[in-house]
Amino acid sequence: MLYLDAGTTYSKIITDKNCFDEQFLICNKNDLFYYILPSSLIKSMELKPDACCGHMSEANENEIIALAKGAQKHDIEKDATVLDLGSRDAKWIRFKD
Repeated sequence: MLYLDAGTTYSKIITDKNCFDEQFLICNKNDLFYYILPSSLIKSMELKPDACCGHMSEANENEIIALAKGAQKHDIEKDATVLDLGSRDAKWIRFKD
């Protein structure tokens, strides 16, 4: 399993395999590995993501929808605003009730 958010400068990856250099590992939680890598490295890899979004990928998920789905998996307040601040743009979503 590999999920990719391919940003302009950095890309975020969630995977069930410890398959990237430890310097890019952010955390290992619930048997998942969270990485942030320079997008220039991602371009040179032959990744086959199960789902992806972002500027630098052949996205199969809208970034705003992916942001909302990810946020809903966390214990957020009823009226919450979630922000994805990138190097080129910013996306936000507001939940009501």
